[in-house]
Amino acid sequence: MVEDRTSALTAVSVLALPLGLWSLFIGGILSLIGGFAGMGAVIQGVVALIVGAGFIAVAYGVFALEPWAGSLGIAVFGLDVARRVLTIIIDGATFMALSILFTLLSAAGLAILVLNKDRFEN
Repeated sequence: MVEDRTSALTAVSVLALPLGLWSLFIGGILSLIGGFAGMGAVIQGVVALIVGAGFIAVAYGVFALEPWAGSLGIAVFGLDVARRVLTIIIDGATFMALSILFTLLSAAGLAILVLNKDRFEN
């Protein structure tokens, strides 16, 4: 079934791993300093940790074309796009260009998974 993986799905798998590691890193920092920064930082940190773990699972699942990877990937990329857009709208962004770049990368991953969802069905 690996021969059915397109280059776009390989790109999603490769993209999901660093996004997951970055989300875990940021989520850990926000969760740790959240006590000093407020409850909003703690909530953002926990969501980032959940998204980061999801991205890592998606990276493996999409690469291996696991049947669950399409649905999980759509959910994780969708949640990531939503949280990034809400963060930009509500809080602004310290590094606006980087925030927009990450939002666009997540949106591209979401679009690719939606367009290739049938590749994950048995």
